[in-house]
Amino acid sequence: MADTNFINGTVIEPAWLNDVNDAVYTTLPAVYTNLADTSNASMGDALIGVKRTDTGAVATTQHALNERTILNVMDFGAVGDGVTNDAAAIQAAVDAANAMGGGTVEFPDGKTFKYTSAIDMKQGVNVVGRGYGSVLAPTACSAFTFGFTTGFGNSVIDNLRIEASTGTSQIGIYQAGTLNNADELYGITISNCLIRGFNIAIKFRTVRNVSIFNNWIQDCNSGIHLIGQCLVINIFGNKLVFASGSGSGTQYGIYTDYFNYTSGSGNVRPETVCIQRNIIYGYTNAIAFTGVVFGTVRDNDIQATGVGVFWSTAAAPITIDSNYIQIAGASATFAVYGGPESSALDSGIVVINNHINAVSTTAGTSVGVKLGDNSNGNQDNVRVENNSFLGFTLYDIAFYKSGHITVRGNSCYSTGVTASIFCTSLAANCPSYIYENDCYLGITADSTDIASSLVQIGKNIINQTTTDYGNVGDSGWLTPTFAAGDYVGTGAMTWTVASGDVEVMRYRIQGKTMTVNVILTTTTVGGTVNSPLKFKIPASNSVSKRAINPCHILDNGTRLVAYLEVNPTDPTYINVAKADDSNWTLSTDNTYVRGQIVFEIV
Repeated sequence: MADTNFINGTVIEPAWLNDVNDAVYTTLPAVYTNLADTSNASMGDALIGVKRTDTGAVATTQHALNERTILNVMDFGAVGDGVTNDAAAIQAAVDAANAMGGGTVEFPDGKTFKYTSAIDMKQGVNVVGRGYGSVLAPTACSAFTFGFTTGFGNSVIDNLRIEASTGTSQIGIYQAGTLNNADELYGITISNCLIRGFNIAIKFRTVRNVSIFNNWIQDCNSGIHLIGQCLVINIFGNKLVFASGSGSGTQYGIYTDYFNYTSGSGNVRPETVCIQRNIIYGYTNAIAFTGVVFGTVRDNDIQATGVGVFWSTAAAPITIDSNYIQIAGASATFAVYGGPESSALDSGIVVINNHINAVSTTAGTSVGVKLGDNSNGNQDNVRVENNSFLGFTLYDIAFYKSGHITVRGNSCYSTGVTASIFCTSLAANCPSYIYENDCYLGITADSTDIASSLVQIGKNIINQTTTDYGNVGDSGWLTPTFAAGDYVGTGAMTWTVASGDVEVMRYRIQGKTMTVNVILTTTTVGGTVNSPLKFKIPASNSVSKRAINPCHILDNGTRLVAYLEVNPTDPTYINVAKADDSNWTLSTDNTYVRGQIVFEIV
């Protein structure tokens, strides 16, 4: 039986198809040609209509549908054989995604894409892989650079294995920035990537709202560098392992520092850097906070061969909380180190709830927490509380030429130290306090500092025996009498707090140190919005020195990070302000405050 053919529902007899003069037949080659035409946007897949079966779906063309899909680098000529230079093809895919107004470029699984010039990221472009089987092999170049310098980057680098070839002088993911801090990128995410074999894995200058999470950084001389105006940076859930690190220079797991913007605002430093739940292993310096403002190091597992966590010229508040910090090896010196400053630094550092230990360090050299040194100190307003220490060979805690240091509630169990806690040559008119610690060995302080009350030593346990040095008083926890007038706004803003809104308001005075805990709920903000909200320091006390500490708020129901602050310029109030110092929002029974602040009183 002869075959039956159809065109638009009409039966076409086989004999007609052999008739070259038939009008129906002569239109067929044009249809085929138009469908195969890839040079004209109105031909090819633009002639094919598609519509989803879902309710509300509208008709479109296959061409429009293709334009909305992920771009695969193979469609732009990438080979992925690990030999061919795929730089031009990958860059073409990134440029095409940017030309679409933003899109995603995909690297398929089971391919190795070699390239010899860095991929220049574009605004609104994401580059993604299918896991560690999507291998990028930049050769003697960076993997990605951010060449555009302003605007919302909205860029994601995700789920890739980035293996440098001859990358010992290269930076894996690099935003060089400019000499003007007004040239700022927003919104960059690096996630789920293996980054290996570079001198520095990730380096940014002049960025805001960056998330670096769930990456594995391996065999790089340094992990992450944040230089200059790097604002609101979240680094969490990463594994950074030095192992056989590539490249040269000082080894850092995570490093921050100033940058001098000669065409902009001059020296600017990173701000609001959160380092949380990372594993940082094997670097000489695990974390170095130079010049950072609002830094947090929390819930990390840290092992370093030199210094665990370091800060210098840092500004309040920095919180080092609930970490496991170990230094190991003959060259290891300090687990937590506040470097010597040329002038008094109101650092506002809190070192709390950490397990701090040393393994195989040189006798007479290693210290758990060290503030300043014999040549210079000037660390000021530092709290070292509720930490445990083991294995150090010189001191568990030591501070030099510094002031307003509180050492409280620590378990100092190192057996090979000269003294569990040591201090010397303390700053005038800046009393420090040592009390409620459990020490294997004694507490050593200069007799002149003790006589002049520059160090006040209260009740401590020394080798299982309670010793009361007797010059630190302790009020215990007290609750002040409620007064609605103690809660005020700024300017024409009002703050209405009822007695039932005060879940917690208590204070404790130990020597000249006052601690205030506060939980306020269902309060009301009225009048003309302003900042900050304020409440009276309990018991008619006045602050002698500025202090600041993070807190949590609900601003008309929106959960935000904020801070509590005291300042001698307004000596009888505790201020409550948002982290960005913006105005509060008007609310009815929907403003909450929860936090704690420790400060020096007159």
